[in-house]
Amino acid sequence: MKKPHTTRRSVFWRLMILGLALWLLGMGCLTHATIQTAKQRCREDYQDRAQRIAPDSLDDLYEVWGAVGTDAWNHGTYEERYAANAVYDGSGNLVACSWEPFFYFEVLTPAQWEQGEERSQDLVRAFFDPACLQEQDVLPNFHFDVFALRATGVREGTDFRLSRLEYVAWDDYADLHLSGSFTVSQLVEHYDLPWRLLYENPDVLAPGETAEVLYADWTDICYLPDSPGFTLNDTRYASLADFLAQEAPGLKDGMGFASADPSNDHLLYSVSYCYSAEGETYFGSLCFPEDGQTLHYYTVSAVYATPWKEAVRSLIPTYWKTAAAALLLTLLLWRTLRREVVAPVEETAKCLSGEITQPETETSWHWREPQQIAQGLYRQREAEKEDKLEIHRLEAALDYAKSAEEGRRQLVSNLAHELKTPLAVIHSYAEGLKEHIAEDKREKYLSILLSETERMDAMVLEMLDLSRLEAGKVKLARDTFSLGDLARETFGRLERAMEAKNLTLTWDIPEQSDVVADEARIAQVMENFSTNALKYTPPGGNIHASITLIQGMTRFSLTNTSPPLSSKALAHVFDSFYRADDARAGHGTGLGLAIARQIVELHGGSCRAENVPGGVRFSFQL
Repeated sequence: MKKPHTTRRSVFWRLMILGLALWLLGMGCLTHATIQTAKQRCREDYQDRAQRIAPDSLDDLYEVWGAVGTDAWNHGTYEERYAANAVYDGSGNLVACSWEPFFYFEVLTPAQWEQGEERSQDLVRAFFDPACLQEQDVLPNFHFDVFALRATGVREGTDFRLSRLEYVAWDDYADLHLSGSFTVSQLVEHYDLPWRLLYENPDVLAPGETAEVLYADWTDICYLPDSPGFTLNDTRYASLADFLAQEAPGLKDGMGFASADPSNDHLLYSVSYCYSAEGETYFGSLCFPEDGQTLHYYTVSAVYATPWKEAVRSLIPTYWKTAAAALLLTLLLWRTLRREVVAPVEETAKCLSGEITQPETETSWHWREPQQIAQGLYRQREAEKEDKLEIHRLEAALDYAKSAEEGRRQLVSNLAHELKTPLAVIHSYAEGLKEHIAEDKREKYLSILLSETERMDAMVLEMLDLSRLEAGKVKLARDTFSLGDLARETFGRLERAMEAKNLTLTWDIPEQSDVVADEARIAQVMENFSTNALKYTPPGGNIHASITLIQGMTRFSLTNTSPPLSSKALAHVFDSFYRADDARAGHGTGLGLAIARQIVELHGGSCRAENVPGGVRFSFQL
């Protein structure tokens, strides 16, 4: 059978999974809302984009080229958006497009450059191969980073076959910190500003073909990074350029692509027409043709956006912050549940299984149910202890009842033997007094008679006490007291007797030695143990008292220097009326250790005697 998981581990991982699930759910909702916002923003920004970038006339080349190059680079790099623009004439012929990269600038001849002229109104565009670019970092902010251009190639009308392109960086000019009136060419030539190589492609020149050099101080660029492919209306397009190349020419016939396609939130395209009717020129997004209208040209703009990428990228800081907050809250919740739920359950389980004797954190739980569990457990443990004591008492009573007849016979024999000697002494001395023998020793005889009578009285009292203990008729109290303090008090009463025999007493008692038992009866056990050790320790000997805590039990030991006991003596030393042979002549009833054993066993404990190096050790544990 598979071993079940612990409550601590199960609760911890379930909390972690729950926290992760809630975090994912919250971030999913937030991401979805952000994506929808990004989609709406894209629609608002680009649904009429063609109208905003459309040139006023095809005659203004700078406007036409600027229209197809508008924001193409920035959309592809910074906002996960890719733009493509194109301008077509009224017949559907391509005039300019953004997927054919080119530089366009207002050129100055070398003579105009040397004369310090600025504006020539002579525009050219130079198509280029991106693979031949020498510096890519200049392109994103080309209009602002380039101060002047020097182009080498062959001019063909408004086009320029570009072989080499050099530029003066705006930063080089800014480092001069100049003020006043000047032209770009004057600054470049006068301060000898360095020309940097931006583009080089010598293969565009035919063998023997002569290249010319042109200058410019008014430049811009049209460069469209590659856009991802996409599918629209079950048609796969490799890029925005591919889409416009296939679909844009048909827009002049009114194919219904005049606004953003509502079926695809990632692709937005629009068309702006320039047409005339009744001698007036109009610009708009109405589909052409209509009766009496003449189309002059139209501008197409398409933007491919990925709102989910924009949303995710903008939410990355939020993801990290909320993840950290979710983890922190989950750990705080786990800490609370571990303390207020898991810990009580674990401690209760350990207590019930016997790993610990009682719960350790009785007052540290603040929730009602754990407190009720703890209180119920305390009551159960106390009731269990009482039941165990009662069971031990009943078991002891049953065992003694079973052996009562045999014990009675042995008791009568031992009692007769013990009473024989003092009765004989009393009889002889009483007879001597009756016959008036040795009148001069009368007081001595009377003292002996009293002593033997007291000895017999003490024996009878101990017999009665032992009889009640063996019969189980003694009701034990439940007191909490320090066993160490009780030991010190007992030996304090024997201090003069120990001094008389020149005995040395040593201690090994911890500060905490509290037990729950009948204090009066345990005091009786302690006194019987100590008087026994005092009696059989030779003059000048040592007695060592110690208390140890072993697996929830408390053990008291007395070790005294004396000859070792035989194995028979060790087996019967706690029996009634038993004394070792060499102690027969000593005073005592032989009942002290038997009474001590009965008291300890009624408490559910045990007594033990054993030989140790240099002496004998008597101990009992509760």
